[in-house]
Amino acid sequence: MNLRRPFLLLACCIGYSFLSAQVTISDADMPAPGDLLRFSLSDSFPDYTNVTTSSGTGQSWNYTWFAPFAQRSDSFVAISAVPFTIRFFFPFSSNLALYIETPDSIGGFGLGAGYQIYQVSPGAYQNLGFGGGLGGIPITLANSPSDTILTLPLQAFDADSSVSTATLSVPGLIFYSQVRKRVWEADADGQLTTPFGTFASVRVHSVVTGQDSLIFDSLALSFTPPVQEEFTWYSPDYPGALLTIGIGGQDSTFRFVSSVSYADSLRDVFQIQLGLTNPSVNSLGMYPNPATDQLHLDLPNHRQPMMMKIFAMDGRTVWSGNLLIGQKQIQLPALTPGIYQVIVESDEDIFQGKLKIE
Repeated sequence: MNLRRPFLLLACCIGYSFLSAQVTISDADMPAPGDLLRFSLSDSFPDYTNVTTSSGTGQSWNYTWFAPFAQRSDSFVAISAVPFTIRFFFPFSSNLALYIETPDSIGGFGLGAGYQIYQVSPGAYQNLGFGGGLGGIPITLANSPSDTILTLPLQAFDADSSVSTATLSVPGLIFYSQVRKRVWEADADGQLTTPFGTFASVRVHSVVTGQDSLIFDSLALSFTPPVQEEFTWYSPDYPGALLTIGIGGQDSTFRFVSSVSYADSLRDVFQIQLGLTNPSVNSLGMYPNPATDQLHLDLPNHRQPMMMKIFAMDGRTVWSGNLLIGQKQIQLPALTPGIYQVIVESDEDIFQGKLKIE
């Protein structure tokens, strides 16, 4: 009697059951206050056709070959941690905020650090808008109605759409309005594998289009922002997006994968803040290393002010400060012995390196 065959059949049935079981995403699977989520940016992309054709139930997506070249950390906080001058303009039902150190500009005006405001409820995951600073003035861009990212609970083949509108008015300076239409469909479910692990997942295909209007002084402009198309994987075993694949080329006949961001553990790669983009990354020379209280930086062509930040290996910023032109000697703060990541950046360059504190 062949005893092996029943076990093979059982294994096949278990595997089939795992892949074909319906996956459900609830509000408990969304980010929550206190979550610090790390995402690696892959240096290689999957084929566009492979991504767009793998729809339906019982899919098996294997992206174990992703290799990170940089990471970002998303820090979620309670709405009570948002300054009152910002949260006052959002509904009392808002209950989650994402801290953003370097937001996108509005109409060419640079914004200071701020918060993306969300509402997580049993029925939906909604983006309520942004609050931050513009030239030292607290500003808010609140969505009314809100941008519904997902309706919950979520399962394969669920679909919905929403239209959100937001305005910003600073008397005597600027009037800005934006309209966004989001159309999404949960087009697949199954098993997703990345370097972070294997997860039962639902995939959501979303397309966001919009129209912006700007009045500045006597100048009135209307423009169409780029289409945002993404495939995003969600799992009952992880808070928020496990994998996001961005699609480019919506305005041409040639479509392509433009970005890959996946949930990950802390990696020995360049750490970026949300929204930060710079043209070059260089190795940072430092001595003595190990160090105690003094540090000398090797910064070639230091011809403009720079910002220096020291990160603990869990992603926390433990110190930051400005470097004057030509300044290379640093008095270190009192740090717990261990390994830290140091980043020095300007408008043109970023330098990074590992520092050991004894």
